[in-house]
Amino acid sequence: MDENGDGFPDECQMGDTNCDGHVDFGDIHPFVAALVSHSGYASQYPNCLWRNADCNQDGYVDFDDINPFVACLVAGHCP
Repeated sequence: MDENGDGFPDECQMGDTNCDGHVDFGDIHPFVAALVSHSGYASQYPNCLWRNADCNQDGYVDFDDINPFVACLVAGHCP
């Protein structure tokens, strides 16, 4: 599925919270924005999917996503 129409499958974008095609330090602020507020994230990053921050893939963006997100940063991608 490509819900945001960027040409990449949505499941391949986990951790890429600024939607630049990479999981790196530029994703930290958008990840925090997604943790704080779904609508706030959507207004700041209208072409990104909020669920990119759901790094443990449980259907929620919450504190349980922090450690998997950090693991994605270290690896440079998410599994």
